[in-house]
Order: sequence, then C-alpha cells, then structure tokens
Amino acid sequence: MHGGQQPGGMGQQQQHHQQRSPGEAQGVLSLPAIDSGPLDVLKGEERENFVGNHIYGPILNAYGADEAPTVTGMILDESAVDYKELLTNQAYFTSKVQEARAILKKSQE
Repeated sequence: MHGGQQPGGMGQQQQHHQQRSPGEAQGVLSLPAIDSGPLDVLKGEERENFVGNHIYGPILNAYGADEAPTVTGMILDESAVDYKELLTNQAYFTSKVQEARAILKKSQE
C-alpha cells in the first residue's frame, strides 16, 4: 500500500501552461516525428483531421489556446499546402505556421 502522494499532486499537471507574451514563442515550433503513411490512404475530411490533429499540439505549445485553433484552421484551409511536407519537414511546417500567424495578426490590427 502506497501511503504518500507525489509532490505536486495530480492537479498540478493541468496548470503546466506557461504565460507567454505575444511573439515570445516565435520559432519554438517543434514538429514531432510523425508517420505520414496514413496520408496515402486517407481522403477528404479524414485526411484533414489527421493532419490537424498532428499539427495542433505544436502550434498550441508555441502560441497558446487563443491562436492555435485559428492558425491550424488557416493552414488546413490553404489549398496549396502539401500535407506530407507539413508533417515531415520542420522548415516547411514552421514557414506555414508563421505565414498563417502573420495573416492572423494583420487581420487583428
């Protein structure tokens, strides 16, 4: 029988988000290793969801919950985006995120 609790308790994990000022996280996009194989068989909305689910986390970590849904949606809505490159090429991913984010920021001015 374990009698003690771990330091910090379970509730601490939910409070792990850091507050960032706008622009502070620029360039802190880290694309995890992803098996892009399913892209070859997925079509339409399933394909878009697969990509969105994989890019949302890194965007959320870099820019927070206020911008991540919009930036992710903007990338997925862009017709010229190469999904396989987006999931496997860090430089391409970063450029597309920064491009979408710049458009978002300009629209908010």
